[in-house]
Amino acid sequence: MQSQSLHILVVDDAQIILALFSQAIKDSIHTVVTVQSYEQALDALAEETFDLAFFDVYLPDGDGVNLMQKANELYPDITVVAMTGITSREEEVRIREQRVACFLIKPFSYYEFFSIINHHAAIKTKSNLHPDNNAIHLAANIRV
Repeated sequence: MQSQSLHILVVDDAQIILALFSQAIKDSIHTVVTVQSYEQALDALAEETFDLAFFDVYLPDGDGVNLMQKANELYPDITVVAMTGITSREEEVRIREQRVACFLIKPFSYYEFFSIINHHAAIKTKSNLHPDNNAIHLAANIRV
């Protein structure tokens, strides 16, 4: 059984992170939209529907946590992943209030983010095969 393709949003002001995602996903069945700012992310969320979104917590022009909240309001079924290099307990609590599926602590590896993508694609495939099963959720918490 082949996994479902995902439409993925990646928001990070670091060009290297965006390039990493774009390069890794370009040869897969998934599609990715990468943006570098809060405003660009709002535009992308208004224009397209995403299955999975990776948000940098700290963006130069806005709060990534606020962006997570907006994504969850617009798309209740979206899976949100927080990316951050700062890991204070207070910040983790604030982020978790936005229904994030997991954290990617920077720097992270190709394996870490692609395992999240593959896991979510498998869940989407199972959910499409069993529409009555709404209890399947991504529950990884990846830390480096």
